[in-house]
Amino acid sequence: MQFVAKDDGLYCPDCYDKNFAQRCDICNQTFKHGAPTRWCDIPRQRYHRECFTCTKCNTELAHIKFATKDNDPYCPECYIKLFAKICEKCRQPIAGGCQILTGHLLTPILSYQM
Repeated sequence: MQFVAKDDGLYCPDCYDKNFAQRCDICNQTFKHGAPTRWCDIPRQRYHRECFTCTKCNTELAHIKFATKDNDPYCPECYIKLFAKICEKCRQPIAGGCQILTGHLLTPILSYQM
């Protein structure tokens, strides 16, 4: 039988996982010792890849860029739909920078087409 050493003690894999293994910040299940796990390590947080999803649409975020708002992760599409500023001329979301000209919020491209 296989054992895991920890602090001068020996533990079977199940007891080690139950008592010492890191847990997913979403589902609270352990990352099994010695098992091939798939996880995302975000600063100060750790998730199973299948648990790390967009707060709005549940798209898996492990392999794509994502944004956070109030510590909640969002895929780019949902983040833009929910939080992006809107161009006053074309009514499209502004995903990057913007310019404010005479009190109007405009996309950089449209600001030159006034």
